[in-house]
Amino acid sequence: MGVTVAIFLFAELMFALFFPQMDHNTFEHFQLNHAWRPHSKSTVSGWQSSNPEFKKPYVHFYNAQGWVEDHDISLKKPKGIYRIFYVGDSFVEGTCPMGQSVPSLVGQALNERYKKTGYQFEVINTGTVSYSPVIYYLNIKYYLLKYQPDVVVVNVDMSDDYDDWKYRQKLLYDKKGEPFAASPTNIYYQLFIDTEKGPVKATWLRRGILFLYQYSHLYNWLLKKFHRVDQSKEKEEEHWRSMVLRKGLVQFYPRWSWCKPEWDAQTRGNVAFTMGMLEKIIKLCQANHVKLLLSGTPYYGQFLFSGPQQQRVWSKRPHEEIEHLAKKYNVPYLDSVAALEPFIRNTTQDVYYYMNDPHFNPKGYALWARAYIDTFNSPQFKLLPEDCYQADLAGTGKKDAKG
Repeated sequence: MGVTVAIFLFAELMFALFFPQMDHNTFEHFQLNHAWRPHSKSTVSGWQSSNPEFKKPYVHFYNAQGWVEDHDISLKKPKGIYRIFYVGDSFVEGTCPMGQSVPSLVGQALNERYKKTGYQFEVINTGTVSYSPVIYYLNIKYYLLKYQPDVVVVNVDMSDDYDDWKYRQKLLYDKKGEPFAASPTNIYYQLFIDTEKGPVKATWLRRGILFLYQYSHLYNWLLKKFHRVDQSKEKEEEHWRSMVLRKGLVQFYPRWSWCKPEWDAQTRGNVAFTMGMLEKIIKLCQANHVKLLLSGTPYYGQFLFSGPQQQRVWSKRPHEEIEHLAKKYNVPYLDSVAALEPFIRNTTQDVYYYMNDPHFNPKGYALWARAYIDTFNSPQFKLLPEDCYQADLAGTGKKDAKG
């Protein structure tokens, strides 16, 4: 046994030296639950087997702030900079090369269109896997506001009600009763492990594999070399749907519950919490004179229709709830489903999404970015400096109300 352990440790040391980069670069964060490791990078090569059109790996860089940028962001905003923060989860980060993410494409388009105005648009990507409104709120309040944002874009994912429920289990509050920290959860003592397919029972074998995945360079190298997509586990979440956590004190909440056409009492309660966090974000931005744009991630199932009444396979109800809240506080809202539906409806999933995965492919991100760009360019929402809209009017020969 001693010889075996020695061989393993030697192999681990060699792989740490010669193959130091692992595909997961998050670490436990005392306030945001987890965050990207500053000054790091990750090479992503997922979906290759079922998406041959996008089989090349891509690299994401994380700056000093732990954001998906290849450069650091100055705390004090330079003169002439118009700073836009994108806040969200892996959809905002982008399951694509960095230059093809929505924040990158929006930044490129705005700087090209308004280059004669004297403004430079700094569109910053803070998207982090599995973030949700409770962490968006903490991130904006305790971190992003320090960087003097002009606009914050909050994109709500269709799994955010589930993630909010998950973080609530260990959420800490300040003396005023406001959320203060989404504490990390020691997964080795939990009864379930969160996976791409949903929560699964946390057996000792799964805990051991997760430990190796997090800390072993040798294991990660072997995983890259021999891993194959396992299609047999697609219904694993259904198997654990009725599982009760913490000895029955907390009822298990399935992922994507608010995408069902009908909500039970548990779903309504969890959605109310998520909407409450978005409401706190709205009030926080308004109190600090920061413009806010709300939107939701459009899932492929929301563009599919079935039955005699042609109902959506996945309900659009989460988007409608976000829109209702935005209208209540007079906040700009982008209906991403409505914007993308003319293009995505009646297409197969592989046109704009990855197969066997809810995320966009690069074509889908380009389409989604166009909807965001149109929203920024619209004078109706007043998200940009007035000079930009005046420049647009002058360029088209139109006159504004004063002219």
